[in-house]
Amino acid sequence: MRFGGRTYSALPYLAPLVLTLVAALAALALLKDLGTIAILLLLTMAVLYVATGRVAFVVGGLLLLAATGAFGYFAFDHAQTRIDVWLDPYEDPDVTGYQTLQGIYAIQAGGVTGEGLGLGEPDIVPAVQTDYIFSAIAEELGLAGAMGVAMLYLVLLIAGLQVALDSPSGYGRLLASAIALLIAIQAAVIIAGNLRIIPTTGITLPFVSYGGSSLVVNFLMVGMLLGISEASARERR
Repeated sequence: MRFGGRTYSALPYLAPLVLTLVAALAALALLKDLGTIAILLLLTMAVLYVATGRVAFVVGGLLLLAATGAFGYFAFDHAQTRIDVWLDPYEDPDVTGYQTLQGIYAIQAGGVTGEGLGLGEPDIVPAVQTDYIFSAIAEELGLAGAMGVAMLYLVLLIAGLQVALDSPSGYGRLLASAIALLIAIQAAVIIAGNLRIIPTTGITLPFVSYGGSSLVVNFLMVGMLLGISEASARERR
């Protein structure tokens, strides 16, 4: 397709994706779910890079993510509170900053080897079953156990990308890549939030956080990866 004297061969493929992404972002914005918006933007950026190899999509995605965060900060009170708490949890340690500070204290208490299974006090951290489950892991299993959990997600990412590389079809490669990246992005976002690298988003830690719907969806995605791997194996026979 030509426009403005230039040829845009990818435009017919990108246009439906962009429209779908905009519609999804608009729906999530109405629900004020900025955490899911961030996950969707990061996944779209990563899959576009996998499909095309163009760094411009990564740069554009990061700029769009930053713009979304800025918009959410001024548009939604809860987003502003989360970012303010992320920047300075000690400003209101007994109310808005309480959860963040207790999560930090739990990680510090774990040290290298942890307090031991069942010997920590995770119940002190609000929403420890969901938003701050990684802090509870770090408290009871320490740095060693927390790094072990993070490494498991890395292994799952590498295995998923290997399934993508082995798939003979372009659709299978993209689907497997998207599944592996989605699980890894979710894990990275909640771990980074617990470590105060980024603001907390309310995203569940795959296969660990409390929540039936999250658990079911993640296991379905792993099942799809296994299906793609089996289909690839049959093609090679």
